[in-house]
Order: sequence, then structure tokens, then C-alpha cells
Amino acid sequence: MSGALPLLFPVVRGLIAATLLILIGIPVAAALVRRHGPRPALPARETMDGWFERLPGLLAWFLLICSLLRGALQLLSFADPGVPIDTDLVRAVLLEGSWGTAWMVQSGVAFLLLAMAWLWRREPRRLTIVMVVLLVIAAAAEGSLGHGADEVWPGVLGRAVHAVHLIGSGLWLGTLAILALVVFPSLRREESLPQLAAIVRGFSYPARIGAFLVVGSGTTATWRYSEGDLLGLPGAVWGQLLLLKLLAVCGIMALGWWNWRRITPSLTAGTPAAATSLRRAIAAELLLGAVALALTAWLIGSPLPLPVE
Repeated sequence: MSGALPLLFPVVRGLIAATLLILIGIPVAAALVRRHGPRPALPARETMDGWFERLPGLLAWFLLICSLLRGALQLLSFADPGVPIDTDLVRAVLLEGSWGTAWMVQSGVAFLLLAMAWLWRREPRRLTIVMVVLLVIAAAAEGSLGHGADEVWPGVLGRAVHAVHLIGSGLWLGTLAILALVVFPSLRREESLPQLAAIVRGFSYPARIGAFLVVGSGTTATWRYSEGDLLGLPGAVWGQLLLLKLLAVCGIMALGWWNWRRITPSLTAGTPAAATSLRRAIAAELLLGAVALALTAWLIGSPLPLPVE
């Protein structure tokens, strides 16, 4: 294997995961705007709706490109240096086995999302249901492209646990990213504070559900991979990465609690400085989220703390 491949794999994995998280967050953020945001036809609402129409197609393009790049990297990892890649190798790596099946499913979902984006402006609400179904399928496929497919799990349990972890992250951090990039910049004026406060309060529900799914699935996976030997985690690279990720997640949860208990009441009261505090806290949350995502990408490719039988 080329020396660059071990470095490229986690980068591509991280980009795919980040794209899926943001895609999952789009329908959640759009629902919050419809319920708590500006009325249709207002300039701020038109700006948000324009982004909600364009982003699925742009992200689907990026997801498809990254998925194809992942397939190419996987193929190169099995190819012998100086030996041409033949159809038998392509079939064995990309078209057969659990990894190949999951890769084809995820690539197919990316293509369908891209095709669906052309129709998004005509039927956004109806296509939202289709988009959610496709994203659940993509998350399930992603769960089959890492340790979720290892033999330490009975049946499809590992794939399900990792898919739930990804979906929970999307509900939580993916939605937060969309709100920070699309919604909050359109609600900067002082007269928009009530709408901003309502959206932030509404976001607390998917955020809590997402955090619960992340913590529950993460705890399940950690217990399974360590076989209950949690004290032995610092002795393995996988465990060290996991502990760093746990610190990042705890930081995100602490900032989220601060937003909920301190900043959101100030927004509701109409305090102008609260909006600035909110933007700073969310920027810190997303920065820690990016760190956690990068660590997850390395975790997926790292050996488990105990040998797989």
C-alpha cells in the first residue's frame, strides 16, 4: 500500500461523514424554520429557502465524488504495486462482499439524491420524506463500512449501532451546522430576536434526541469493543482516540447546556448581546464537533483494543 493511502482514507471518511451529518440536518432545520421562522415571502425566509433548495444538490455532488474516491482508495489498497488493475480485482473489491455492497448502496444513494435535487424546488415537502429515507439508507451503509461489520457483533447489530450513532450526530451537530450557516445569519437584526429565540428553543428537542442516540450507541459500541475492560482503553491507540473524542463530546454537551440554561433565556428576553454570545458558543461547539469527527475518522481505521475472533 502506498504511504499516502493510510492518510487519505481517514480524510475521505471524515468528509463523507461530515456531508451526511449536514444532509441529515437540512430537513430538521427546514422544519424548524417553517414552524418558528419568518413568514414566507419575507426576505429572510426567501434567503433561507433558497439555501435549503440548493444545498441538497451541492452536498449530493460532494458525497458522490467522495464515495467514488473512497472506492478508488479501497481498490488501490488491494492492488499490487506495478500490477495493472483488472476486472477481477474490481469485482472482488467493489462489487462483492459486505464492504462492496455497502459502498455501492451509498454511492447509489448519493446519485439518487443528486437526481432528486433537480426536482427539489417543485415539491420540497414531498421530496423531504424521500430524502430522509435515502439518508437513513446511507447511514446504514456507512455503518457497514467500518467496525460495525466486524465479527464482534452478532448479525446486523453493529451496523445498526453505528448507523444510529451517525443519525444522532446529524440530528444534533448536523442541524446545528445548518442553523449556523443558513438560518442564524438571516436573523441578525434586533427585531428578529424573538424568531431566533424560538428556533433555538425548538432546536433543543432534536438536539437532545441526537445526543441521547450518540451517547447510547457510543456507550454500546465502546463496551462491545473493549469487552467491558474500560480501564484498558488508555493502553491502546483506539482507546486513546476514543478518550480524546469523549472529551470533545463532553465539551460540546457543556456548551449546549450553557446555551440552553443561560443564552436562550437571554434571547427570549430580547437581550441584543445574547445573539453575539450565541454565535460564539455555537462556533466553539462546531469546532469541537469537527475535532470529534476527525477523531472518529481515525477510529474507524484503527485496530480495536482487543483482537477480533
